[in-house]
Amino acid sequence: MTGAELRAHRRAAGLSQEELARRAGVTRDTVHYWEAKPRVNLHQMAPRRFVEVLGLGGLCDAIARAGMGSYSGQPHPRLHCNAHGGRQAAHHL
Repeated sequence: MTGAELRAHRRAAGLSQEELARRAGVTRDTVHYWEAKPRVNLHQMAPRRFVEVLGLGGLCDAIARAGMGSYSGQPHPRLHCNAHGGRQAAHHL
């Protein structure tokens, strides 16, 4: 996922950066930081919280099922999902 895609998901949810930050338990600057990144690493705490707040928990699962994720431990170059489709990471917030 790119920062621009994260921003699009946030906007589609009707959330401001401030509101996403509040719900995720981070600062607005943290939301801004990740939205500016060319790649969002879903192994990091803040992006995992964003995924949960935005209801994107199934995103990495769908990627893994479609064969875009990796079962060799190498993440997809843009999405950074883990070998378990991100499900494990999303549940350990």
